[in-house]
Amino acid sequence: MDKINLNEVYLNHFPEDDSNEIYFEPISLSGLDEMHKYSVKEEFYEFFEFNAFKSKAETEQYLKKLMNRTKVIDVDIQAMYWFVRRKTDNNLLGTAALVNINNNRKSVEMGYGIDPSFWGKGYVLLLQSALMKYTFESIGLNRLYGITMVNNERTISSIYAAGFKKEGV
Repeated sequence: MDKINLNEVYLNHFPEDDSNEIYFEPISLSGLDEMHKYSVKEEFYEFFEFNAFKSKAETEQYLKKLMNRTKVIDVDIQAMYWFVRRKTDNNLLGTAALVNINNNRKSVEMGYGIDPSFWGKGYVLLLQSALMKYTFESIGLNRLYGITMVNNERTISSIYAAGFKKEGV
């Protein structure tokens, strides 16, 4: 199989939700205010390895860090980050990512963070499905995996529901 130009795909083709309820757009500073609103919520960080942001400056620094990770390294990008929005009102639901892209092994890790206000409403399953389709059909990889804390039951149950299998603890 020919190698896909990941830079071209990232810039011109985004994950798509078959249910037509959410959409993806590249992360940018234009979403800083919306991202900051949920980035200060303590409950959002229950299973993250860092604490809630205290200021908009901290949120901006983190957003810039994510944006910087999409830079080209050795011809290809190593990560793709998007804002995920609800189509009905364009509300920012959170972020989604494909990181640790390995074109030689045809594998990538999935990640996401959803505003706690939208937990339990099915958006994570839509996001996961869109990332799966994008990984296998758009960028031609054959392995998508996720890593989470062993006690993050919400994420674990959602990835099982999406069809993922447990490899180990």
